[in-house]
Amino acid sequence: MTEELEKKEKSLDIILEKYALKEKKNIMLEKLAQISQIIAETESEIAEKTSQRTKLAEESFKESGSEVEIIQQADVKYRTFSKGLSSAMPISEEERQRDLKDLKNVMEILESLEETKYLKDQKTVDVARGLFFDKMSQKINSIINELNLRDHKIIPNDRLIFHSLKSIHQLKNEDFDSIFNIMKETGFFNDFIEVNPELSLIVFKREKLSFNQSEKVLLAFAYAEDYLTPQKLMELTEWNNDFAMKVINSLKEKELLTIYDENIKIDGFGNVDERKKWNEFIENQIKQEKEDFERKRGRQKEREDEFKEKMRLKQQKLKKIEDQRLK
Repeated sequence: MTEELEKKEKSLDIILEKYALKEKKNIMLEKLAQISQIIAETESEIAEKTSQRTKLAEESFKESGSEVEIIQQADVKYRTFSKGLSSAMPISEEERQRDLKDLKNVMEILESLEETKYLKDQKTVDVARGLFFDKMSQKINSIINELNLRDHKIIPNDRLIFHSLKSIHQLKNEDFDSIFNIMKETGFFNDFIEVNPELSLIVFKREKLSFNQSEKVLLAFAYAEDYLTPQKLMELTEWNNDFAMKVINSLKEKELLTIYDENIKIDGFGNVDERKKWNEFIENQIKQEKEDFERKRGRQKEREDEFKEKMRLKQQKLKKIEDQRLK
């Protein structure tokens, strides 16, 4: 291998080390080694042929002694040697278009390499998120144990979300659906029941627990209202007394409802001040997450615009090269 080739290979090694993707670097190094080997073999072959022709010329000089004859023989040998070599310049429009297409392909490869700086491998992201959610489910289970939340048969999901967000700052409100699904699958709680779009319940009771539509209506009002008496329940729902008491007694039998000082209370729902605290905190959290998202989207838009500008300049450069070749 020539000194010049060694320098070029060393330079390429540095470029690969600095810019090549880690998982593709070994493959690219292997291809580089193969290319270097081909170049070395080609140089060796050319050197050998040149040596042979020099030797023949010297022998010819000794035999003939005629300078004119030597020049003529050398001319024949040179033409024979160079006959198989083609010009680097395109000899036809078809070849020029093919060269231009190859150049465009190289540009597309460069563009894709540039774009990977802003795109993530979705599979890797999904695996990482799965591991994160699993770890968070373990931490949330510790919170459940510390606060003795399993003493209740049910709790509103906002209660657990509130305590989790207060204790684990890496969490976002949008993470909880995935985390709660994992916790249900792993047995940290028994079920997850949606009462309405604003209220979902985490079920710790091991026995199967379900609610009909009327029971869900009562649960929703018990959570939303500051003070819910049987009379107020009938006014809100337009139920008659018999039906209202039937629904109330059904939840009593499930050991979820009590009436104290005419106020309907659901075990696990906390008092009105606690519910307000949970809801206000979560609303502020959602608002903050939305603002953070908008800022990130703005930065992403700036990066996308920067990338598009780079591609535009590259296309300009490509067009300039093409125009120069047409002249």
